[in-house]
Amino acid sequence: MASLSSTQAALARSITRPNLFASSPNFLNQRQSRAASSSTSTPAPKRRVVILGSGWGGYNLARDLDKTKNEVTIVSPSTNFAFTPLLASVCVGALDYRSAIEPVREIRDASFLHSWVDAVDVQNRTVTLVPAYPRALSQDRFAETRGGFNTAFVRPAHRRPVEAAEGDASDLVPSSGGSSSRPAYTLATPATGQQQHGAGSATGAFQPSQTNSAQPVLSSAEFPQSEPPSAETRDAIHLASHGSYGPSETWASQERGREFKIGYDVLVLAVGSFNRTFKLKGVKSNAWFLKDIQNARSIRFRLFECLEQASALHLNDMERSRLLQWVIVGGGPTGSELAAELVDLKEDLKRLYPKLAPLIKITLIDSAAGILNTFHDRLASYARAKFARDGIDIRLNQTVKEVLKGRIVLQSPESEGDEIVPFSLLVWSTGNCTNPVIKKLGGQSSKPEVNGLGASAVEQGWGTMAVDERTNQILIDDHLRVLAPLREQERGPKKGLEEEQSAEEVELGVPSTNNEGDVIPGVFAIGDCSSLRSGALPATAQVAAQQAKHLAKLLNNLPAATIEPQYPVPEGLPLITKDSTFKFQNRGTMASLGSGRAIVQLPPMPEGSKTERDLSGKPAWLAWRSAYTMMSLSWRNKIAVPLNWLTTAVFGRDISRF
Repeated sequence: MASLSSTQAALARSITRPNLFASSPNFLNQRQSRAASSSTSTPAPKRRVVILGSGWGGYNLARDLDKTKNEVTIVSPSTNFAFTPLLASVCVGALDYRSAIEPVREIRDASFLHSWVDAVDVQNRTVTLVPAYPRALSQDRFAETRGGFNTAFVRPAHRRPVEAAEGDASDLVPSSGGSSSRPAYTLATPATGQQQHGAGSATGAFQPSQTNSAQPVLSSAEFPQSEPPSAETRDAIHLASHGSYGPSETWASQERGREFKIGYDVLVLAVGSFNRTFKLKGVKSNAWFLKDIQNARSIRFRLFECLEQASALHLNDMERSRLLQWVIVGGGPTGSELAAELVDLKEDLKRLYPKLAPLIKITLIDSAAGILNTFHDRLASYARAKFARDGIDIRLNQTVKEVLKGRIVLQSPESEGDEIVPFSLLVWSTGNCTNPVIKKLGGQSSKPEVNGLGASAVEQGWGTMAVDERTNQILIDDHLRVLAPLREQERGPKKGLEEEQSAEEVELGVPSTNNEGDVIPGVFAIGDCSSLRSGALPATAQVAAQQAKHLAKLLNNLPAATIEPQYPVPEGLPLITKDSTFKFQNRGTMASLGSGRAIVQLPPMPEGSKTERDLSGKPAWLAWRSAYTMMSLSWRNKIAVPLNWLTTAVFGRDISRF
């Protein structure tokens, strides 16, 4: 035992345990000082990047930016990104609408402001915004009831039945309100200072008539920066009536005194475009558009509403057929894909509505000599023949003269008089026009101080950016930087009509001859709202996404302290070169034709080759579905989209009306 104890003692003595505090009496002080210095050290400064818009350009840019170098803020009146190629499937219940959207707030390490753009001050680098949501409920709107909300605020407001004239076919076409009863519904004229829609917010808790009189509602005339769907717009009324969105999400609901400003180091314009109506009378008040998820839900609601109305026992076949006339204006990819989806819907309805399905008529109208003209002739002819076999009434070389309630007036060079085509659903997809915000920023060339970026121009928010005279889009250089307009005295003579470029030249990308000046520091533009000085590009999601990726790469390669890319390259910035210009890569185009068929136009072959790489039929349809599944921007939708398609194929589409 003694030897064991001595051995243990020797072992214990051989193991040294240094006393850190004894060997370093100032250890605690040193550790505390290091902790204090680390807590007080300021993080590396970040570049403030403000992105206006949450479409293909803005959303992809916000995702791709390096958040360690960039403080990203997204400004948009929409809280989601819509995967536009799948909206036609959402309209007919083949795909759940949640599978076609991505919430903007889910972008990591990025801020989101649910607001409209009012003005841009390029000298002070600030943006004036207006909230796109209503004020918080005030005491006069909040009732101290058991449920918290006054039940009077839950019911639909400002709707009154309007009896149509006897014998008028329009009594089978509700003008607004989304009611499935036979009398048409319209919105009562709101009093001064009240909301324009009167259907309440999406929750039903916002009462438009209770708007604070001290904060009068602005009309669209008082908001010159945009011209969104008005209260009479069919989409807006219909959506508000069945809860897709409330009047708070329309420009007419904004209140005076709610503007606020935010600063930026880099500003990116990605506000997209609006639907082109050619200023035709009755389009906004009688037609539906297909631009975002709200439009898709509204069209879906109307489609199944028509079917329920046509199921009424007291109607005869003629009256039922009037309720099942679905008309699409525009033979481009959007209109053609929607027509194809309606054909598939008609086939499925033979089981659920065996008496109504044969009465459904689908009409596709276009002023051109063909449909899908952006595709090769062989593919366009294939699509036209497919639609003819499906029973779609294709009307070519016909222009729309006027849109009335339940009727559309057509003009044709082959006929002397006008032709009236009845409809219960009219979808308008004739292309895009410039966002009114861009029109405001483009300014008026008649004001010298505006074109010179003077104080007056900055104060009013007018005329701060150069505009492509052919397309009315913001003019950018090959580095996606926004160009400033020249002063009036520096501008060259305006081109005469005989010198203006044709639409074909614009489509082919002929270089612009605008009198643009220098670039505006720190301001970029991507997507449909912009036009390259070197030549116009097609207004497609593919272009916007590629521009977003290119701009994100430029900004990510810059040190955080650098505001923007500079050309020629300054000293110390080897990552940015003169060759870092945007170059569009055509990756092909696709369109679904329904019934498991599609057309795919692959990228062109090398220069000099006359071979056209095209796909059509079943292989193209498989490529179409595979491509859009993989192009979904989240793993959730990469899984949800094919699962939705599988569920629809096995159990049928969802025809519920909500």
